[in-house]
Amino acid sequence: MSAVSSCPGSGIAMVAVMSKPHRCPHIATTGNICVDRGPDSDFEYSTQSYTGYNPYIQARGRVDQLRRLGHSVDKVVAHMMPNLPNVDMERDMESFREFFENPSFRADGLKIYPTLVIRGTGLYELWKTGRYKNYPPEQLVNLVARVLSLVPPWTRVYRIQRDIPMPLVTSGVEKGNLRELALMRMEDLGLKCRDVRTREAGIQDIHNQIKPEEVLLRLRKCGPNATCPELLGRCSIFRELHVYGTAVPVHGRDADKLQHQGYGTLLMEEAERIARKEHRSVKLAVISGVGTRHYYRKLGYELEGPYMTKRL
Repeated sequence: MSAVSSCPGSGIAMVAVMSKPHRCPHIATTGNICVDRGPDSDFEYSTQSYTGYNPYIQARGRVDQLRRLGHSVDKVVAHMMPNLPNVDMERDMESFREFFENPSFRADGLKIYPTLVIRGTGLYELWKTGRYKNYPPEQLVNLVARVLSLVPPWTRVYRIQRDIPMPLVTSGVEKGNLRELALMRMEDLGLKCRDVRTREAGIQDIHNQIKPEEVLLRLRKCGPNATCPELLGRCSIFRELHVYGTAVPVHGRDADKLQHQGYGTLLMEEAERIARKEHRSVKLAVISGVGTRHYYRKLGYELEGPYMTKRL
């Protein structure tokens, strides 16, 4: 970085690297569109096949990654894209049900990105020739509302549409507040959303009445096949600790707000008790960013590899 003469005021230089274009292996093509198994494939013209790899093999690979890493070590945020080519409403709903109910998935977080048609893409050419159509706006709102009603309480829905300016979208989401519209539709249908974000502490009094079972600390007992040497043996790990609510400065305190009131420390004490008494673990590890290591050091944790760990 020091060799870059045009550093901005922050001292950080932005470096862009472009990889060499390379034709994807094992693909059949129809015009400029890559498809999985040729024109008769169920995934013909599907964006899932643009990479040229079998989407079923890709999904099995993701499941294997989740089994080895995500379910016991890393926090996982999944992306789901409804309204892909050749996929109707019921098939989309079936995919979401499988994602939420199948123990092979069950990610900690979810981003829902309805398919958008952007000029200059292969999908734009399909849309322009009438071979692809987005869901009508009302139908899309209904779909998202039905999906949110399925979200389990341990999952946080981070986003419901991509942060792309509406003028750049040729076809797809027509409103910038799709989540809000879906939640309003859920009220009309008598449905409830149970995800973490919906239950976060906010500025309304009703949201500040936090129940013990709704706090957020993700704790796991590491299995014998843990991929990281720091997690081998009788070890537990908590992958995420959050006290949500209105932001409070690092060294500040506000009696009317939830942050910096000791809730995080109480959660960690309970996590240590569960790890010691129920998991029979002798060590507890924490996934910690550089900025939070000092906090964990004050609680008796030490840096071990990429984790902060403590002997129980």
